[in-house]
Amino acid sequence: MIISFIQYLYLEGNQLTRLPNDLFIRLINLKWLDLRNNHLTSIPSSGLAKHRFLQYLLLSGNHLKTLPFELGKVKTLSALNLDGNPLIHPPFEIIKQGIKSIQQYLRDELHSDS
Repeated sequence: MIISFIQYLYLEGNQLTRLPNDLFIRLINLKWLDLRNNHLTSIPSSGLAKHRFLQYLLLSGNHLKTLPFELGKVKTLSALNLDGNPLIHPPFEIIKQGIKSIQQYLRDELHSDS
């Protein structure tokens, strides 16, 4: 079931450990997703690359080690909060350069795996 009316979803501090694989497929009009301070180890990639509205993705305070390559293809993304995650991929040198560098890195990695 597609849930088209949700644009803002605040899930901060809910001790979440996983998200549904089809989260971005079901929430097609999502603009703001606040997942700060949970226990997430991954973010679903299904539907992420083609998401047309996601602007804010707040992921600080989780257990993320990698970001999905598909995140690099989200053209509408303007804010990405990653503080407090033990990220390995992308490397810290890329992360500290900001969202555009992170997305470029992820896009490059996606194409090199094809």
